[in-house]
Order: sequence, then structure tokens, then C-alpha cells
Amino acid sequence: MWKWLLHFNTVADYNSLALTCPPPPAGQPAAPLGFYDGSSVAAAFNMLAFLSVIAVLVIVMSIYLGTRRTLGPRFVFRWYKGIAAAAIVCALLALIALALAPTHALANSCETDPNPFLIRLPGAIITSRAVVGLAWGAIAYVVFSLVLVATAGRFPSVKNGFFHNRGCPWPRFIP
Repeated sequence: MWKWLLHFNTVADYNSLALTCPPPPAGQPAAPLGFYDGSSVAAAFNMLAFLSVIAVLVIVMSIYLGTRRTLGPRFVFRWYKGIAAAAIVCALLALIALALAPTHALANSCETDPNPFLIRLPGAIITSRAVVGLAWGAIAYVVFSLVLVATAGRFPSVKNGFFHNRGCPWPRFIP
């Protein structure tokens, strides 16, 4: 369940992700397909989930704690900028983190190189997770806004922006 919740099931099974094996030495038959090591792919996706959660929490806290003013047009504008920023940051994090993730081939899955060699994730998987990051970031922003206003908004303080905006975890559009 956590895999689906954190990644919207971008990769159904980490162990069945196929890769193209390196070319064989001259005179040997080619074995075109091998598999990624599922643990290295899962580690890359879990690190991305951790970074995305931290990024969205930082954005939510900066929006609510950025000023001591209560709900008004400036807060509403900042809140909508925050949801857009959360979506864009999560998509960019997916592009960067998965492109740089040290994933390996499964040992003995390629006949041409039986060692677990370093190989990058395919661009299609990185791009699909970046698109998922757009939706995930926006949804996580709203959920974290609701949770933090419901919990941290209970403590009255001059500097607690969650308290000042506790009646409205997301702003209503006022033309």
C-alpha cells in the first residue's frame, strides 16, 4: 500500500523491470535483455518519496509561517503559488533524483556481463514518475495543509500562521 501511496504505482514490480544488456564480445551471441536489481530501484524510489515529502512540508510551512497575517488576499495568492510550487518541485525532484540514482543490474541476469553493473533508469520511467510528481505534489500539499492546520493550528501564538488560518485549511476563491 505504501508503494502505491507514495509513487502512485509508477513501477508495478521493481524486480521485473527489464534492461538492455551491454553488447557481447566479438564472436559471442547476444543476450538482449536483463533485469534491474529490484532493491536498488526500490531504494531510488523511496529516496525520491522521502525528498518529496520533505519538500512539500517545507513549502507548506513557509506559506503558513511566512507572515503573521490572517487569511486575506495575500495569503490566498501565496497558498495557490504554494500548490503550484509543490507540484513543480516534486516533478523536478523526480527528474533529477531518478536520473542520478545509482541503480544496478541484477547479478547474472545478463550473460554478457554477469556482474551487477551500474545502469541508469530508462527515461520513460523517469518521465512518467515526474508526471506523477505533478499530481502527487499538489495532493500532498492539500493533505499536509489540512493536517497541519488541524494539529498545529490548535496552539495560539502570535507567530503561528497555522493558528491564524485554522478556520480555512485551503483558501476559498473570492473574486
